[in-house]
Amino acid sequence: RESEAAAPCCSQPCAMSLAFLAKKSWHPATIKNSEKVWQAELEKEEESRKTAMLKKQLMEEQQIEELRKLQGVGGAPRLDWMYAPIGKTTDAEEYLLGKKYEDEPE
Repeated sequence: RESEAAAPCCSQPCAMSLAFLAKKSWHPATIKNSEKVWQAELEKEEESRKTAMLKKQLMEEQQIEELRKLQGVGGAPRLDWMYAPIGKTTDAEEYLLGKKYEDEPE
């Protein structure tokens, strides 16, 4: 009988000797392990959904920022006023040497 092939070490067929594997905790066909796989798939799907939503929000924010830059609205505040000369300009070297100067009344 070729259909009932026995293991070389014993006279019983191999299919019967592997029946205990379904009772092991690591077996993939157990309900507990199937549930773990299902939960992991749900978590992965939820994570990919969140990632896609965040990417969409980021793209929208970048488009809005680009449009604002094109319009010249928003962005970093200008600091030109900070570097503009105030009233009378004095020679920096004279000022550092301690020469006296008078402020003109406004």
